[in-house]
Amino acid sequence: MMLDSFPMKFLFRPPSAFSGMISGRTGWFWPLAFYAAGTAGSMLLAALLPREFLLAAEGLPLPAGPLSAGGLAAGLAAGLVFNVYFCALLAVFAAFLSEGRIVLRLPPLIGALAAYFLLFILRLYNQRGGTVGWMGHLGAWYPLPAAAHGRFNWTASWLAAAGAAAFGAWSAFRFRSILPALLKLTLAASLFAVLSCLPEWVAAAAGSPAVYKAGEYVFSLLAVIWLTWGTAAATGASAPKAFSAVVLALMGAALFSFSLFALGLMGKDMFQLLLLI
Repeated sequence: MMLDSFPMKFLFRPPSAFSGMISGRTGWFWPLAFYAAGTAGSMLLAALLPREFLLAAEGLPLPAGPLSAGGLAAGLAAGLVFNVYFCALLAVFAAFLSEGRIVLRLPPLIGALAAYFLLFILRLYNQRGGTVGWMGHLGAWYPLPAAAHGRFNWTASWLAAAGAAAFGAWSAFRFRSILPALLKLTLAASLFAVLSCLPEWVAAAAGSPAVYKAGEYVFSLLAVIWLTWGTAAATGASAPKAFSAVVLALMGAALFSFSLFALGLMGKDMFQLLLLI
């Protein structure tokens, strides 16, 4: 019956859907199908909508232009790697937060992410001659002379990115027993990206960036709620700890992508696309 299909269970009976993913009864077809459809829908919006509208709705200029098969394949591959890294962080963060009081364990995680972000903000500041828009104000606080700043930041940024990549690989191996369930959950949450496409197209047709943004926020919030719910089921973490792990893992994966962009290992269009999908 249709009501027993995975999409219906995921939307209306989440515990049953989560149980299937955790136990392995649910395969990869539906999660991958949702992911592919959500990514293609987001890329189509970015390709067809005017840049001015996207700038008003998203707050940054996103890639626009013809949607090619090669571009879609690259976006799908990059997004999949992003999701795997996110799930690795999600598993380790949930475990770390579950081992003690959340009020004591959140500050070091937040501090580490903030330091990583600042390091690569400063790298861009140094690379662009001290001006990278609003980010330049952060770089202006850095007290070292320009030459010392450049040498230190070049070394530190490469070491930090390598460390982040190694940490993600270790986390994926350490929590390999639950990583497939978390990845299925994350890919399945792309269903909300698919559902958001209709109101976003309507908002775009009406020329209303505010409605577009509101719809995006609503469906993004639903995705975070489902991810929190599923993470709690998969890891045994409490709801507040699972929510904190989801938010911090999303930030960590986004910051790792940003660091690859700052190092020149990822193009600007691909980085902006990852922010979109």
